[in-house]
Amino acid sequence: MLPPLILQISLIIACAFVGGFVAHKLRLSVIIGYIFVGFILGAVFSNNLEGQEFLSFFSEIGIALLLFTLGLEFNFDHIRSVGRPAALGAFFQIVIVTTAGFVTLPAIMSISYTQALFISFAVSLSSTVVVSKILYGKGDLTASYGELSLGWLVTQDLMVLPILVILSLAGGGIHGNGVFQVAGEIFTPIIKALFVLYITLILGRKLIPYLFKKLALVESSELLLLASFSFAILFAYFANFLGVTFAVGAFLAGLALSSAVINHEVFAQIRPLRDLFSSIFFVSIGLLAVRNFPISNIPLVLVLFAVVVVLKILSVFFISLKFGFHTKVSFLTATALFGVGEFSLVIGKLGSDTGILDQSLFNVLVATTALTLIATPFLSRVSKPLYKKIFGAIKIRFPRAYGKFFYKNDHGKSFPLEKEEDMANHIIIVGYGRVGRESARIFDFAKVPYVVIDYSLKHLKELKGKGRPFVYGDAVNEEILTVAGVKTCKAIVIAIPDARDSELILNHCLRLNPTAKFIARAHRDCDAARLKVRGVSSVVEPEFEASLSLVRHALYSMEMGIEEIETLLAKARRGYRF
Repeated sequence: MLPPLILQISLIIACAFVGGFVAHKLRLSVIIGYIFVGFILGAVFSNNLEGQEFLSFFSEIGIALLLFTLGLEFNFDHIRSVGRPAALGAFFQIVIVTTAGFVTLPAIMSISYTQALFISFAVSLSSTVVVSKILYGKGDLTASYGELSLGWLVTQDLMVLPILVILSLAGGGIHGNGVFQVAGEIFTPIIKALFVLYITLILGRKLIPYLFKKLALVESSELLLLASFSFAILFAYFANFLGVTFAVGAFLAGLALSSAVINHEVFAQIRPLRDLFSSIFFVSIGLLAVRNFPISNIPLVLVLFAVVVVLKILSVFFISLKFGFHTKVSFLTATALFGVGEFSLVIGKLGSDTGILDQSLFNVLVATTALTLIATPFLSRVSKPLYKKIFGAIKIRFPRAYGKFFYKNDHGKSFPLEKEEDMANHIIIVGYGRVGRESARIFDFAKVPYVVIDYSLKHLKELKGKGRPFVYGDAVNEEILTVAGVKTCKAIVIAIPDARDSELILNHCLRLNPTAKFIARAHRDCDAARLKVRGVSSVVEPEFEASLSLVRHALYSMEMGIEEIETLLAKARRGYRF
């Protein structure tokens, strides 16, 4: 007969699947499903679960593999690629949130400063998995705030290692009496961590990549998986033996392999195991959190949730403004990053294992994390209309405050035309992403005058370098359209993907210049239909146009005549809805 433990682990994995599936159907992160399954299992079977040590072992493997894959993807070029605003912004946001939490939480929640340090670091991180999935679903990965948010998240992920080292030091406590004893207790773990990092860099430069390259020549995915898994766990154990935490050791193992030619293949091989073990980790988090969770903890959860929302939204917003971003970009980035991420649970587990966070505080952190993960997609859906309402109200009710704090970010830049009467019979391009940039390039070939409206400083810097006219701002605002000469333009090309913003821009344009031609893009049939009804002259659906181009090339390869091909495509276009 099979041991009960095997049945228990199998049921946990099966329940994790059900929870993840339900969360996915609700368009939530599967991590939320895992945690809630843990809540349910802990509440129903709290006294009947066996083999807690074995479950904890599986969870440790899950944490190790999470950080191992993070180390595999680590690249110092990533810091340069995300740019100075994202890299420095994320760093200062973590410092501000952690400092504010460290100072305020002991008074608000009646906890020690060491406990406040753990919780503050934990809540300062956001969820890369959840935010990137939301941005992808909305088609905003290439939007200004999408690029800034992803760069911010990459930097936060890279900060996980130093945070874990700092917290490992804090978790050990300081027990010495003399100056030299205290200094020894502080610097010994740091020296050990630097020594392990030095070994990692030495091994990662030549030896480990060389060995795995030789292993790849065997052309056996099974052997590669076994080698990758055993290397990650054994290196993490070696690092732990030297005084570095097991999780940090796993990250360093991934870092040693990050420069190898086959690092992407290693990631692909280890990812299924990572997902399996990490699902058990998140279920176990729910199991642990629900135990002895008194009703009296609910106010603490709500207080911590409120502190997280206020601190993270305000810090990200004002840091983004400081780097010169438009208020809309800053606000959308802040609302995207206000949630607490999956690595926060790793930090919470570290605090629980070291005895810094008691069961009650650990429960509060898990519940707050789950609450923010649930709230993130809902806030993301209403972030754009919420921005319009908030800043519209500020403009009307507090014009002086708006002019002092926000005007320069929204209206302070245009080049080289400043007056509406300087422009006539031109085309306005709204958005300078891939579509807007190519449109402008073709207008240059045709020698057609145009003005670009965009609120991305990076895009407008490129236009200024080329000597092309632009207006910095959000085209949803009527005054920005007026500055761009909407009353005297021939046509407006709305090159942004957001259908709601396109409708708002269209409403202003129809009132200011109803004779102009309006051309817009849409990614869904319902959006295209709505824009067409509202008065757009032509609606372009990129996916449909791409399908025509793909078919055209395929039919050319079949040696079909050009005229016949174009006739077929014309017929397909006429048969299409628009």
